[in-house]
Formats: sequence, structure tokens, C-alpha cells
Amino acid sequence: MNAYYFPVVGAAANKAELVYIWEQATPEGKAIIILLLLFSILAWSVMTSKAIQMRRAKKLNQYFLGEFQTQKAVHQFNRLGCFFLTCQARVWR
Repeated sequence: MNAYYFPVVGAAANKAELVYIWEQATPEGKAIIILLLLFSILAWSVMTSKAIQMRRAKKLNQYFLGEFQTQKAVHQFNRLGCFFLTCQARVWR
């Protein structure tokens, strides 16, 4: 181990590590940390919204299959009216 490592660990032991790192960071380093935090929040919000969207699509798909399997022929499925449009409207809202 190099000699520089031990004083940094000793100084960081007294404070919380993240606070110590923030205090020691240069303005460029702080800007990078803030950008990484913002992009992390953005990425997690996209993943959450996609998970909600996929859950909704799965529920509508099960509803569609239930209705489709009760029909004896494909042309009878059309008698339900605008079923296709309402399902698509719910998914794409």
C-alpha cells in the first residue's frame, strides 16, 4: 500500500465518507457527482414508468385473450364494437 492511502482513511474515519468526499472534491468533481445523481434519478424514473406500463399492458393482454377465447370465430369478435380502440387508448395514454 502506498503512504498516501493511510492519511486519507484516517481523516475519513472521523466524518461520514460521503461528506468527506464532497468536501475534498474539486468544483469539476462536484459537477460530475451532481450530473451522475441527476441521470441516475432520470434512469430510475424511466425504469419505473416502463414497469408500470408493462404491468398495464399485461393486464390488458389477459383481458383481450379472455374475450378472444370466448368467441367461436374471429368475425364474431367484431360484434364487441370498438374493443380494439379502447384497449389501445388505455395502453397509449
